[in-house]
Amino acid sequence: MIASNASIIVYLSREFEHSKTSRSLVNLNYVSYGLAQCALILRSLDIYNYFSKPQYFSDEFLNIIVDDVKYYQEKIEKDLPSWNYCPASSIVTDERLSYWDYQNMKGVNKANLYNFVGFILENVKIT
Repeated sequence: MIASNASIIVYLSREFEHSKTSRSLVNLNYVSYGLAQCALILRSLDIYNYFSKPQYFSDEFLNIIVDDVKYYQEKIEKDLPSWNYCPASSIVTDERLSYWDYQNMKGVNKANLYNFVGFILENVKIT
């Protein structure tokens, strides 16, 4: 019992160290943070336009964030071999993410993470 608990602790500590030093997980974090920033800025711009108020965020700031997300999106795909051992890495290459396209309304579509982020960035438009 003690030996099995010790082996589990050793395994978990190795995996924790590997995930802590993995650049691909850090890049994934940057992509998710950038997409959250894009959503906040676009929603703020929409509210400011609706109420005819001056905008707090500039269009240039949004463009910088979109460029950062594109940069880290590319890095995730390039770093794939370093975390390919993990079963969850298939989200980058396999079409496992479900989404609805409200323009075509043909039902649920599937995409991989790289294409999904690309779809979001394609629809970031400032009018």
